[in-house]
Amino acid sequence: MARQSFIQSLLCALIFIHGCGTSIGNPPKDKHETQSAPVGFRVTSKDGADFYAKDSKGSNVARIKLDVNRLVLSNVSFYKGTKPAAPTFAGTYLIDLVAGTIEPAADLAQLSANTYTDTSFSLAVAAKGQFPTIKDDDKLIGNSFHIKGSIDWNGTRRDFEYTLPLSQDIALQGVLPPGATNAIVGGKAQTLIIGLSVSQWFTNIKEEDLNNLSQLFTKILTGIQETTSIEAQITP
Repeated sequence: MARQSFIQSLLCALIFIHGCGTSIGNPPKDKHETQSAPVGFRVTSKDGADFYAKDSKGSNVARIKLDVNRLVLSNVSFYKGTKPAAPTFAGTYLIDLVAGTIEPAADLAQLSANTYTDTSFSLAVAAKGQFPTIKDDDKLIGNSFHIKGSIDWNGTRRDFEYTLPLSQDIALQGVLPPGATNAIVGGKAQTLIIGLSVSQWFTNIKEEDLNNLSQLFTKILTGIQETTSIEAQITP
């Protein structure tokens, strides 16, 4: 339960649906185009690789710089209400949140034109020879998550490196902001963008945590918050 709470806080996400075909206002060419659309996905960091950790009042307390921030995920689904028996994207993917890459590139999946509210996916453990870009002695091998960087608190800097082997289903409930929509538009190639709120992993850290990084990551592991929010919208 503690590890699942950690992943839920880790994966506080922002989902966008980007249209990359004709504009939403243009009529479809035929009946088939009104029924489904090709959809891909990618994963990004909402905060980039250089951001500030905040305290409970929202004030900046420490600067975080990430040199490495990678995770392995699989079985990505995008749906409304009831999780499908088969995932939308059944592959296993290496996500590099610093470089902004996904390996291999996700194939397009055909999704019915509909309003979607939920996403779910699993964390997977990286195996030797699974991804061409990582060597057999890479620290991600045997792990789902690898992060490396530094924390600077008023000029006091501590370096850290952390790996985590986890493989479990993570279900995230979508919440629509006012005036937004998350509908798949028939006949338009679109991309599901899962944006991870990386800064939230470090919420409420204290200055004394810099003297005990093991304790810091124990806090992260046991979970900083119990709930996850997702916002979804279509952008042109």
